[in-house]
Amino acid sequence: MKNLLTATAKAFGLSIIAVAILVLSQGLARADTITASFVNVTGAGPFTWNYMIAEDSLGRVVAGSVPGAVTPFASPPNTVADYFTIYDFVGYTGVHTEPAGWVLQSLLVGSTDTNVMPIDSASITNLTWYYVGAAPLVGPFNLAGFSATSVFGLPNINGVFTAEDTHNGGLNDGQTDAAIGRITVPQAVPEPTTMLLLGTGLAGIAGVARRKLKARKLMN
Repeated sequence: MKNLLTATAKAFGLSIIAVAILVLSQGLARADTITASFVNVTGAGPFTWNYMIAEDSLGRVVAGSVPGAVTPFASPPNTVADYFTIYDFVGYTGVHTEPAGWVLQSLLVGSTDTNVMPIDSASITNLTWYYVGAAPLVGPFNLAGFSATSVFGLPNINGVFTAEDTHNGGLNDGQTDAAIGRITVPQAVPEPTTMLLLGTGLAGIAGVARRKLKARKLMN
């Protein structure tokens, strides 16, 4: 009887753990705000970097005031325009495209919701697309057509994006939701002349080292 109770308790404990893991994994998998993703790079220089966004049924995108460098988490109502930011877009030329109802602003810092803490260099341009459309965009949906041009093409690096939208339905309807994730961005590639100068400099250093070594051998 004791063994039966012990086995039952263990089974019950394992069931609780399994449920807890399932709930945790579902919580981590939630995407109730804008998710930005890289599509591809086109052109032969300048290079056009293409992106798209996705929204699920727990979020909607609404217009509001222009996001500043920092936007606060807000209980209902959320009055700031919903947006997403791609950080440290190296080599930005000022050329961009976006779907109807969206506007781009470029800042050195932000726009960033106070609930997330991305890595953000104050010397490299960020790209923030925010919504100005008349009617809310209710998820789920996928939306392509966001692009920005850089003097740099591939290779690329893993950058960071954040996003802010408005919760859709339930007890939290109308509050701000924020997210952070990885996204592909351009990286600076040294100019050929810079690489040539670097190579020449290294060769010069190696030559000096060889001459010094030869002089020491003669002295010995």
